[in-house]
Amino acid sequence: AVSAEQVLALQRADAVPVTLPPKQITVIEAEQVAALPLLFPRPDWALSAHEVRWEGNALIVPVHNIGSADAPETTLLVRDRAGRSVAQAVVPSLKAPLDLHPKVHSVRVAVPAGTASPLQVAVDPDNRVAEIYEGNNQVAVARK
Repeated sequence: AVSAEQVLALQRADAVPVTLPPKQITVIEAEQVAALPLLFPRPDWALSAHEVRWEGNALIVPVHNIGSADAPETTLLVRDRAGRSVAQAVVPSLKAPLDLHPKVHSVRVAVPAGTASPLQVAVDPDNRVAEIYEGNNQVAVARK
């Protein structure tokens, strides 16, 4: 029997990377060893591929804060098909939508002509902001 122990800092909806051997029974035991700070009093940057649009060689990217805390200034990063950084822009801080009105800022970022599509657009690409959910920080966008 092979035994391995790994400690991961996880929050709700995080994926756990696991490689399972074929045709073998595998038992995974998990236990909470320490409580992390609560998720809900955090900001939450969010992107939607349906809202991103092209204006010439520029992407117009609506960036939302859907969390319950103000979101600090961060970066919007555009990567080409190979994962190379091709453009970036500053995203200003956004208040939390505590009044139930959307908080969104549209960021304009120039993309070099001829950049290979699809593009990956990410807000807070280095995960510097502790958020409710990190899975809504990146979208794929095709060049038109």
